[in-house]
Amino acid sequence: MKKLLYLAIALIFISCNNNEITKNKSTITGNTFDVLLVMTDNDYQSNGGQDLYELLNSEIAGLPQSEPHFKIIRIRTEGFSNLYANYRNMVWVELGDKYALEKLSFINNPYAIGQKMIKITAPNKEGLTNIVKQKGQQIIDYFYTAERNRTITHFRKYKNEKAERLVQKQFGLTIAVPQNMAFSNQKEEDNFIWLSNNSGEIRQDLVIYSLPLNTENLTQDFVLTKADSVFQKHIAGPDYGSYITTEYRFIPPVGKKISFSNGDEGYEVRGLWHVENGTLMGGPFINITRIDKKNNRIIAMHGFVFAPSKNKRNSIQQLEAMIYSTIEK
Repeated sequence: MKKLLYLAIALIFISCNNNEITKNKSTITGNTFDVLLVMTDNDYQSNGGQDLYELLNSEIAGLPQSEPHFKIIRIRTEGFSNLYANYRNMVWVELGDKYALEKLSFINNPYAIGQKMIKITAPNKEGLTNIVKQKGQQIIDYFYTAERNRTITHFRKYKNEKAERLVQKQFGLTIAVPQNMAFSNQKEEDNFIWLSNNSGEIRQDLVIYSLPLNTENLTQDFVLTKADSVFQKHIAGPDYGSYITTEYRFIPPVGKKISFSNGDEGYEVRGLWHVENGTLMGGPFINITRIDKKNNRIIAMHGFVFAPSKNKRNSIQQLEAMIYSTIEK
């Protein structure tokens, strides 16, 4: 029986390499950032297996409390069945002498439409350790990008057309704005738009602004200095004279250079914000600033979340998806 099961799985993997979506495939199941980890008990309990688990369970940068990248649902290889086949994200691990080399394979739609799978094969447990150490960031980025793209697709299907037209008119940007994000404030003379869901439970805000192109090299200091200046001018806190600004005291902001498919260069910063000169308030933010050479300007998009006592990973990811929707078509 086991031989028949492994044979069926092998045949499925062969067909997956062609990336063909058949009409009888179902849609994906599971929640955002769920990952199904399929491997034997022996491999899972090895150093490499634990390294893989710790990678998927590692903490996301820029959040006020510890939250993992993914929620891991782990099953034994021999326990895999149709019950698990449609999980949105899957890591399948196979170790053994039949594999001469370590290999990391990215497979689209193996069992369900929109599904993402990573298959890890290696001759031994040391090979699994090597893959996790050398390719760990690729593994995280693959699933994280998949979730972002799924969110963009959802937002484009259920969108706020009025807000999208507003952004298009003022900045010439095509953005995916979900229905719950409404226009909040606009200053055309300052090239500034503020969108918000105005929620009293998990509040999400996105600020878009542009600046003249006066630098060829974006840095974290430049990005945050400009953001703080714009926020102090346009986004008041709850008390007179208060305003939102970057928090440096507890968790320092983390930034990196990024590039986009259209050739634009940019800078991404994640960190915390707080209210200056007022009520104790704060939360996470993501800022993506890019050089738009075609229009001789710098475009900045700054998303921030206020959700006391709530997890914030999904909320900040949704704002990130909105930002990336202006670039990734």
